[in-house]
Amino acid sequence: HEQPESIDNRQNPLSVAVAGDIDQKSDIFLLTDLARVLSDKGINAVFHVVGGGRWMPRLETAAPLLTGSCTIQCHGRLDRSRYVGILSGCQAALVLPGRLNHFPLPVETSDYAAAGLVLLLTHNGELADLVLGAHAGVLTNSQPEALAAAIAPLATDPQQIARYRQASRKLAETFLDREKLAAKAVVWL
Repeated sequence: HEQPESIDNRQNPLSVAVAGDIDQKSDIFLLTDLARVLSDKGINAVFHVVGGGRWMPRLETAAPLLTGSCTIQCHGRLDRSRYVGILSGCQAALVLPGRLNHFPLPVETSDYAAAGLVLLLTHNGELADLVLGAHAGVLTNSQPEALAAAIAPLATDPQQIARYRQASRKLAETFLDREKLAAKAVVWL
């Protein structure tokens, strides 16, 4: 069977941001297994992992060992300007609710939406309802095969990415503005 052709004739990979702390061993397995599944499908993609956490050093060790068309680049903790620079080079973002995040909305999501990234969600809830209602991303489960099935079509359809990204920016303006969310969080506390 024929492999789909990625964005720009496979020259430019689909860039996916993953921000937050890698605090659970399962996060490493999810990201490395996802990279392997996408590589098996011939999808040219790179995951830009930004943050820290107790398992980030292990991911930094494992990432260079991956072979195939999908890679993981670990950037560690960055200052705001470098973080924004990485987001500006991405087309999509994986929203992984972390253990330290007690709010129903992972804080990175407002950054992703402001950057106009396709939001890839793995959990139902209020955020998923907002994103799906705005047509700003996709919802799947957190299994590598399911995530790969959601990501693969994006790697071959720049028009779909453009539609999602426009909707994501609009969602940032209307519902996911960082300052408005901070005010709501203060009220919630």
